[in-house]
Amino acid sequence: MGTSAAGFDVQGVNSGRIAQRLGELARFGRSEASGGGWFRSFGTDAELGAREWLRDLWHKVLGLEVRVDPAANLWGTLPGRETLPALVLGSHHDTVPNGGQFDGALGLVLATEVVQRLVEVGCRLRHPVQVVSFTAEEPNPFQVSTLGSRAAGGWICRGRSTSGRG
Repeated sequence: MGTSAAGFDVQGVNSGRIAQRLGELARFGRSEASGGGWFRSFGTDAELGAREWLRDLWHKVLGLEVRVDPAANLWGTLPGRETLPALVLGSHHDTVPNGGQFDGALGLVLATEVVQRLVEVGCRLRHPVQVVSFTAEEPNPFQVSTLGSRAAGGWICRGRSTSGRG
């Protein structure tokens, strides 16, 4: 039960680190005025702070190559042993107004933990592993939700409508 197909101890997942990182991410956008929820809408100071925190975590702590794509999605890459399509894990760091602490954040923190465990045990997979935080997944003032994932999936292209593929 304790070993995955990739050959590392899954019991080594650090639940304390997961809880700590959820707390760190929760510092961005706590809104007492709206009843105690979180608000990290695309482009707000809270969203930009969360983005910077993620970028630093992935680059400085995990040693990942971090980039921002044209849709402002944040990508961290752990190289693979071969040039193959990447395995992608992640979620989004923005929230709806008065959103829950774990909306998006839990997926990001768990994806980060998986990649960190691979780094810690020196397990380099055949495929690269990418962790992603999609931009503007929640409704926002620009009236374009799921922007980041639609762009990454090829549903939004430069100079085209956001209503359909291509």
